Amino acid sequence: MASASTLPVSQIGSVLIVGAGLAGLRTAQALRGHGFTGHITVIGAESHAPYDRPPLSKHLFDNDSPVFLSSDIDADLHTLADQVLLGRRVVELIPQPSGWRVGSVPAAFSDDIEISDESPTSQRGDAPLPGGSFTHAGTPTDSRSTNDVKPEAAEHLVDAVVLALGAAPVVLPSLEQALTLHTWDDARTLRSILTARVSSPSQVTLAPASHPNTRGPLDQHSIASLPDAPVVAASCDIHDLLIVGAGWIGVELAAVARAQGLSVCVVEASSAPLERHLGVEIGERIAEWIHENHGELLTDSQVRMVDTDANGISRVLVVNGTGDERELRARAVVSAIGARPATTWLPGYIATSAHGAVLTDPRGQVYLETNALPTNLNALPMHLYAVGDCAVREDAVHGRVTGGHWAVALNDPERIAAALTGSDLSVRPAAPHVFSTQFGHDVNLFGTPDLDHDEVIFRDYPDGSWTALYVRPDDAPPSVSETDSAQTTGAVAGHAERWLVEAVFTVDAPRDASQARKLTANGPFSIAAGNASDLSLPLKNL
Repeated sequence: MASASTLPVSQIGSVLIVGAGLAGLRTAQALRGHGFTGHITVIGAESHAPYDRPPLSKHLFDNDSPVFLSSDIDADLHTLADQVLLGRRVVELIPQPSGWRVGSVPAAFSDDIEISDESPTSQRGDAPLPGGSFTHAGTPTDSRSTNDVKPEAAEHLVDAVVLALGAAPVVLPSLEQALTLHTWDDARTLRSILTARVSSPSQVTLAPASHPNTRGPLDQHSIASLPDAPVVAASCDIHDLLIVGAGWIGVELAAVARAQGLSVCVVEASSAPLERHLGVEIGERIAEWIHENHGELLTDSQVRMVDTDANGISRVLVVNGTGDERELRARAVVSAIGARPATTWLPGYIATSAHGAVLTDPRGQVYLETNALPTNLNALPMHLYAVGDCAVREDAVHGRVTGGHWAVALNDPERIAAALTGSDLSVRPAAPHVFSTQFGHDVNLFGTPDLDHDEVIFRDYPDGSWTALYVRPDDAPPSVSETDSAQTTGAVAGHAERWLVEAVFTVDAPRDASQARKLTANGPFSIAAGNASDLSLPLKNL
């Protein structure tokens, strides 16, 4: 693989940014901030101006319109860019000896659109396309025939390209009739269904919990005592909302739905919510939040079928780990099993991870599979970068940093802008950071846990807040002062005298969160083993 570029940055006169989300907007803003005066084009698949995605789940019922980033981070895309093309998708990226040829079409058309070096001969009745350089091998996503609709293909010749493609929700064949929650349009659709239920709540029928992995409220008295909520139960004839996947989005969505008094069921393939991100010990604590708020949680279970009738009621077939089946019904079913980088259309010469993320060097420049490049090139393609959800960046401190974090999309464009302008890079080091609000709890994860090897140490505070440290033995020899401290506090015999903290998870603990942000910025940090559970010591003094 290689990431070299031959065009001097002083000669870069045009940059095309593919993606109009947070990472794309911040790239345009960073370029201008680093003094770039050339032409900037931004192409985005959605027709909306750039907006913030976290509120889609956190504030599903609060916002009547998207939280536009122009006000949220004080950056207006139309002011920063010379050309903004929304409602369009890039479908081809072709290296040229002096830059890139990029093809785009309206987002309403399917993925099977490609650019050809020869004039196309259509077998679908399409007229020749503009420029003779595009072929349309798919069909529009609306009901009109291809004879009535011609894709408005466009060609863009630029010096540099920044891929800020974002991600797309994973939809399994068994969940094709389920909704997703990834865009503002998704949120608006789901909200309209659930709001109709909230505005006219009706009594639901209690039924015994027959699923072996059901954990939920056991008595009607505790259910009825939930403030400002209609009487609901964990097992009912028809759930208002059934969520497939208890990850970050799934738990957030369950929380906001229960706050509206909706009956909620969450189906999770693992043994606990967020187990794949946080481990089973913390996952079990999050499961208690669902139970305490009268939600139904089915773990070690998978959805085999979703069948929606003409009235909008879905039959959902759930199978647990022992093969026992249970049929549920719901007014809305949401697939929240994760997202993958929206990179399936990229050519084979772009290096990607097993999950489809574009691999980049520390500056954000894309690694290329040189043996897959067109043979007519005399040099490696010019500047190609990737940032945000679609990318994984090499980092000297944190290893491979995934772009699926809001903070990464916000900050990493500075690296790319510095590389494209040849300016100095001044980026404050920061650990990967995930934040969420779940059932009234503010949670933060700093760093990247090694769930296969880390031990979890809990710090439970009297006020109900808590912090979890992901630790492993620190093999580095302690300093003299550290040795004295360990002797003073009394390291536990048979355990490592010092631990290396690889990640910190905080719940309703703002002081710990603030200190964890700083402590993890430069990678794992060392603490005395005997201090980890000492609540009288702040994190910075462990």
